[in-house]
Amino acid sequence: MNGRKKRSDAFADTVTGVFMIAVLALLGYFTIVISGVDLIRGRARVEVDVAFDRVGGLKEHDSVMYRGTKVGTVERITLTPSNLVARLTIDDSVVLRDGYRASVQSMSLLGGNHLVLEEGEGAVLDLAGTPLCGEAPTDWMRDFAQVARTLNDATAGGELRTIVTNVAAMSEKIRLLSERLERGE
Repeated sequence: MNGRKKRSDAFADTVTGVFMIAVLALLGYFTIVISGVDLIRGRARVEVDVAFDRVGGLKEHDSVMYRGTKVGTVERITLTPSNLVARLTIDDSVVLRDGYRASVQSMSLLGGNHLVLEEGEGAVLDLAGTPLCGEAPTDWMRDFAQVARTLNDATAGGELRTIVTNVAAMSEKIRLLSERLERGE
C-alpha cells in the first residue's frame, strides 16, 4: 500500500510540475507577443534624430507612437547649443512625408509622455538621412497659470464686482416689473 501511495504522490508531483512549466511558458510567450518583440526575425529598425526647442518631460525609453501603435523608443536625449535632440529607434516600416508632425504628448493626467509621429502628406522622406524637427509640447502648467493670472486681473480691479452688482440690480428691477404686471398695473 505504501508503494502505491508513493507512486500516486510522484505522479501528482509530476503533473503539477508539467502544469507549472506549461503556465510559465505561456506567460513568457504572451509577454513577448504583447511587448512586440520578434525573437526569430527581429524587426528592422532605423535611428532617427528629432530636434526640439523643449521636450516637456520626454525621457529616455519613452515610447514612440505612430498611427496609434508603438513603433519604437526614445534612446537618448542630447543637449546641443541650439536645441535638444531626441535619438529614436523606430521600425523601418514607418513612413513620414512632407508635412509630418513629431510632438511630445501626455499619456494621461497621471503623467508620462510619449512621442507621436504623424505621417503628413507629400513626398516620402528618407528617415535614415533626414533630421526631423519636433514641435514644442503644450505646457499645461504655464497655460493654467496664465488663466489664473487673467482671472486675477479681471477680479482685482473691481470690474467683476461691478458686473455682479449690475446684474443683481437688473434682476431686482425685472422682479418688480413682473410683480406689477401680475397685479395689472
